[in-house]
Amino acid sequence: MDDYKYLAIAEWAKRIIEERSLAAGDRFFSEAELCEIHNVSRQTVRAALAVMESENIIRRRQGSGTFVQSPGRAKSGFTVGVISTYFSDYIFPGIVTGIEQVLSRRHAVMQLATTRNLVAEEARALRSMLAQDIRGLIIEPSKSALPNPGRRGGGERPDRASDRARPQKDIRHPRFRRFTGAQALSRLPEVPRG
Repeated sequence: MDDYKYLAIAEWAKRIIEERSLAAGDRFFSEAELCEIHNVSRQTVRAALAVMESENIIRRRQGSGTFVQSPGRAKSGFTVGVISTYFSDYIFPGIVTGIEQVLSRRHAVMQLATTRNLVAEEARALRSMLAQDIRGLIIEPSKSALPNPGRRGGGERPDRASDRARPQKDIRHPRFRRFTGAQALSRLPEVPRG
């Protein structure tokens, strides 16, 4: 959990709600208070609150504050890991927000990791997520523009005939199958809202 501060803050907040026996409608900590308590940025606090909001534990009202939605731990359907190279680039925030919206409609939780386009960070994020109980992964790979070292010639482009004849190495984890985005979304269970 140390690798993902926002998740640690979300878990801490859930414990506080339980320990203090906060009821639905009770005021929760403000973003500024959480920043000060945990000595983190507002962006980290907002990510923690977004996780809790997607789990229906809190609700945020612009101009009014954050309130307990349902005391105790809400049951979420499942967790999906999302690994992206950067979050600040022009296209990624919209993509990640869209993924989160689709998952939250199905009562799923998104766990986000960014790699800063470093293969070592991608490996660390993968190891961390695979060690947890997640249902799937969405990965925007690091260094995806580099030549594939598994191809003939140390990454040089082989002629088309030998390229077709020689299948590329595909690394898969036994818990997951590969789907296109549309296939994966069609397989997510619909959870009725109550």
